[in-house]
Amino acid sequence: MNIYIKADPEEFNLADPERFINVINLEDPRFLDVQNHDLQLDTLSPAKDVARPDIALQYPLDILGESRVGGLGPDMGAYERIENDSISK
Repeated sequence: MNIYIKADPEEFNLADPERFINVINLEDPRFLDVQNHDLQLDTLSPAKDVARPDIALQYPLDILGESRVGGLGPDMGAYERIENDSISK
């Protein structure tokens, strides 16, 4: 399973390929505003575009109804990052 976690590597074996694939550990997920409970991803989040496409096909919409399929790849977590393309408008 793809996983984004904050765990002590001394206590948890995150290298076990039978249990963990694509582990991001102890990195700042770069949420927009944790203090105000906005857990959408910032443009520089390491969780952006790295989730498994086969799982995204099973769950094609995020918590806000945005598509997870298409683009560079699905994002990890509840929200799919939607870029604001205000320059071309």
